[in-house]
Amino acid sequence: GRPRALSLPVAFACDAAVAAVVLMHDYALLTTAGLESVALDALASECGLRASALPAPTARKGESFGSAGGLGILVASRQEPLAACALSAPVLQAALAVVVRCEVEDGDVLAAAVGSVSEERWRSAMRTHAAHAAPPPPSAPSFRIASLRAGQHDFDSRALSSALGAAVSALQPSWRVDLEAPDVCVLALLVNRSLLIGALLPPFSPRKSDPLPMEPRQWLLRGERAHMRPHRAALLARLLAPADGEVLLDPTGGVGILAIEAALLASVTAHSVDLDPAACDAARANAAAAAPRLRGRV
Repeated sequence: GRPRALSLPVAFACDAAVAAVVLMHDYALLTTAGLESVALDALASECGLRASALPAPTARKGESFGSAGGLGILVASRQEPLAACALSAPVLQAALAVVVRCEVEDGDVLAAAVGSVSEERWRSAMRTHAAHAAPPPPSAPSFRIASLRAGQHDFDSRALSSALGAAVSALQPSWRVDLEAPDVCVLALLVNRSLLIGALLPPFSPRKSDPLPMEPRQWLLRGERAHMRPHRAALLARLLAPADGEVLLDPTGGVGILAIEAALLASVTAHSVDLDPAACDAARANAAAAAPRLRGRV
């Protein structure tokens, strides 16, 4: 049940007299599985970030990973903290400061997952988190554990969250649990034996109703009826690669997210159509809010 954990990335700077270890910032960037190459190209061309994609976990015959399997994971290690452009890239669903990334061997998977959260790994992730997030209150900072689990395990996501919460409490005895607005949100993703644990980074913010965070879109005033996540619409717009002057039609447009993301990307005329009048009203409100940022027209 011991994890084969990947060691923390370090860079060595040597001269004739001394060798110094330079700590690195280790990031996991979540996107849509199957569209990792689109996200990588966007990060490189729009933000100058070179990252790599982790291979997807292998599913057994007839096995479905659900929402956990829909996540593609990109990783990057840097000596300096990532720029805000990269963390807020529209093709990302979340950005994490990595605590643990490992393959857990068969056995007591829950105990191995919890045991992988060492003090050294935790301190390294908190160093990266502090480089991006506002300082927590000096007394009694708060935290929350959010878990997504898929595969064959003898425990559920709540048990994983509870066990990891106990591990964090042991490392940070003065911290308190806050499910509504925590200072630090720790996301755990376990798919079969592939484990990723990381601290959520801004501009993403946690939400109680979903382990995955809110995706920042200032123009998304009416997102209660959204039929796809904004980052996925941004990925699809880049996959389509519309040319300036083209006309686009989304016949099941919902609240207009895909049309807006396309018009943010290129000087196009994007039409969003839906049978639901309430969705159309929401699309109009969102398009009006996005108008100052659009390259095209919705």
